[in-house]
Amino acid sequence: MEESKLAAVEEFAELQFAAEEICVLIEEPEDVFTTDAEASRRFWRGRLKAQAEVRRSILESAKQGATPAQKEFMGLCAKSDPGA
Repeated sequence: MEESKLAAVEEFAELQFAAEEICVLIEEPEDVFTTDAEASRRFWRGRLKAQAEVRRSILESAKQGATPAQKEFMGLCAKSDPGA
């Protein structure tokens, strides 16, 4: 897949579009994420970048004393416990 489409995959994934929706937007077959390793990697990179950005925002709010943000951050910590 050409670079412009890979960049679009990452951008749309960052906006949390589903894989099937991205396929429609970039005009590629629905199996592209199982047949093209780079497309799959870009999909996950986009999704995770957006999630990291939101987590960063939650952390900053939690540090400033926002109780809902603190609770949300503690929930994220529990879900990502490497020892679990």
